[in-house]
Amino acid sequence: MGIIAVLRKLSAAASCLAFCACAFGTSLRVADFGAVPDGKTCSLKAFSEAVKYARKNGVKEILLDAGTYVFKVGNLEKKTCISIRDIDGLSLIGQTDKNGNPATVLLREYDFSDNASAKPILWVHSSKNFTLKNVVFDNFPRYSSAAEVVEVDESGVSLKVLEGNPLLAGTHFYCANLWDPNTRMLKHVESLTYGGDAKTAEFEVKILDAKKGLARLDSPKIAQRVKVGDLVSWCFGYNGMQVSFEKCDNLYVENVHTLNAVGFCMNTSESENVRSKGVKFTAPDNQLMVCSRDAWKSYANTGEVVMEDMFIEGVRWDGQNAHGTFLKVAEISGEYGMVLLKYKGGWPSELKASSKIGFMIQPSKEIVLTVESVEMFMDSKRRPNYIVKFREKIPPEIGKGVICNVYAWTFGSYRVSNCTFKNIAGSPGILRNANAIYEGCRFINVMYPLLVGGALNEGEGIVPRDVEIRNCEFVSSGWIFRQGAYGCVALRSSKPQEKYDYDKNYRKLSGEPYFYMRNIKITGNTFKDSKIGISSEGVDRLEITGNTFINVETPVLQSGNKNVLISGNAIRQEARGEASTAAPYAP
Repeated sequence: MGIIAVLRKLSAAASCLAFCACAFGTSLRVADFGAVPDGKTCSLKAFSEAVKYARKNGVKEILLDAGTYVFKVGNLEKKTCISIRDIDGLSLIGQTDKNGNPATVLLREYDFSDNASAKPILWVHSSKNFTLKNVVFDNFPRYSSAAEVVEVDESGVSLKVLEGNPLLAGTHFYCANLWDPNTRMLKHVESLTYGGDAKTAEFEVKILDAKKGLARLDSPKIAQRVKVGDLVSWCFGYNGMQVSFEKCDNLYVENVHTLNAVGFCMNTSESENVRSKGVKFTAPDNQLMVCSRDAWKSYANTGEVVMEDMFIEGVRWDGQNAHGTFLKVAEISGEYGMVLLKYKGGWPSELKASSKIGFMIQPSKEIVLTVESVEMFMDSKRRPNYIVKFREKIPPEIGKGVICNVYAWTFGSYRVSNCTFKNIAGSPGILRNANAIYEGCRFINVMYPLLVGGALNEGEGIVPRDVEIRNCEFVSSGWIFRQGAYGCVALRSSKPQEKYDYDKNYRKLSGEPYFYMRNIKITGNTFKDSKIGISSEGVDRLEITGNTFINVETPVLQSGNKNVLISGNAIRQEARGEASTAAPYAP
C-alpha cells in the first residue's frame, strides 16, 4: 500500500474517532454531518442526516454554528428544508452575537414562481418538549418588495424599487400597502390589494429597467389611490407556511427572528403548552413588509400558552391569530349520540374522549356535554364529520344546526406580555379563546382592531370569555373595520349569516349575538391619536375602567351589552405623535 493511501486511511480513522466521540453524547453539531454556514454551501443533506442520527441515537441537542446555512430547494412547493418528526425532547440551538441576537441564519434559496404555496423551512411534527433557539429565517430572493411611486397617470403608476429589494419578472401586486415616505409608517387607508384580487393582468408588475430598478403597474385602480412620492409594498404571493409546529406539546421558542417569509411566518397547531420569549418578525433594510400573512398563527392549541417580549412589524394579515373552530349538529342519533360537522374553514383537528363540547342553544344559554368516544370521517364533500357518543344524555333543547364551542381546541390560559405590534396591515391579534390576558403590550399604527370575538361567519371559535386587556398602549390604530367593528380594541362576535369581511357585499347584522361573550375587562390602558378607542357589542359582564384616552374622538362605543361597568376613565387632548398619519373615516 502506498504512503498516500496509508495517510488517507489514518486520516479517515481519525475523523471517525472524532465524530464518534462527539456523537456518542447527548449533543451533536450539524458541522459533523457536513453543514457549513458559509452562505453558499447547500446544507439540506447535512441537516437531514443530523436529524436521522438524532432520532436513532437519542440525541437531545442539535447545535448550529454562527453564520448562514443555505438550503437550495429549487421548487418552493416540493421541498421542506428541515423535517423533524417523532423526536421527543429535542432542541435545535443556534448561536448569538455579542448583543444577544441570533447569529445563525437559515436561508432558503429557491427558483422563483409567482404565488407559490411554499413548503416550510422548518417542519416539526409530533415531537414533545421541542425547543428552538437563536436562529433567523430568511429567503433568497426575498418574497416581497417595496418601491417609491415616481409617476402617476390615468392608466397606472411607475415605480422605483427601493435599494435592497428584489425586482423579479412575472410578479403580481399581491397584498400591497401604502406607506408614508417621511415616517415609514402605514398610511391610514385600506390595503391596495389583498390576495386573489391581484391575480389579473392589471396587477402584474412589469420591469421597465432592471438595472435602475424601474417598474410599471398598468392599473387605473392603483393610480387613483396613490400619489408621487408615496411608498408601496407588495408580496409575490399569499400562500405557504414557513415554520410549522404540529402536535408539539411543551413547545418552547426563544430568540428566533424572521426577516422574510413566504405566506405565514410561523404556525402552531394542536399543541399543548406553548411558550415563547424574544421572538421577532421584522423586515430589514428598505423591505417594509415581512410577508403576506400572519406572523404567528395559533390553531386548536391547548394548555398554557405564554408569549413574552415578542415584536411584530410589517405583516400583511395578523400578528397572532389564536383560534380553534366551531362544530355544528348534523344529526342526533339516540339518547347519547350525534354527528357533528365542522362548521366552516380550517383543517380537521383531533377530538379526544373527555373533551367538552358547549352547545349554544340561546344567546345566554350553553349546554356543555362530555365526549365518551369519537370517530372522525371525511364525507363526499371532503368535510370532517365527528361521530360522537356523550357521557350525558342529550337534552331535547339541542337540535340539528346548533353551533358548538369545542373546548378541546382552546387554551387553558393565554398570556401575551410585553409584546409590540407595529405597522401591521391587519389585526395585531385575533382572540377566539378563553382565559386570556394581554398585559404591558404596545400597539402602534395597526390597521385593524385588536379583535376579541368568535367568528361564526368564518367558523373560527370559540366565543371568548374571561379576557383581560390591561396596562397596554394603543397608538394611532384601528382605522379599518374588522367583522363589523372599528377601534383600537373591538369586542364583537360576528353573526353566522354575515359574510367574510373582504366580501364587498359584507353587511353587519343587528340584534342579539348568537352567543354572548362573557367577563371581558379592559383596564389601565392608554389609547392615543385614534378615531375610536374601544368598541363593544355582545358582551355580558363588560368592564372598562381606569383607562386614559388621549386625542381619541370616541373613547368608548358600546351597544347591545349586558351588565356593563364603565368608570374611572380619563379623557384629554395633547400634541399628536409621529405615528398618527390618520385620514378620516366613518364607521
